[in-house]
Amino acid sequence: MHVQGAFRAAGHPEIGLLFFTLPGAVASLFFTLPGAVADAR
Repeated sequence: MHVQGAFRAAGHPEIGLLFFTLPGAVASLFFTLPGAVADAR
């Protein structure tokens, strides 16, 4: 939250958005892959 606020104050809201969307995409990958591995077992 503090990081996004700092970037927004600097006038870079898109960078703040990146900090939210990138972890979301990585988290979805990490949640999808273990599920596929568990199904393979």
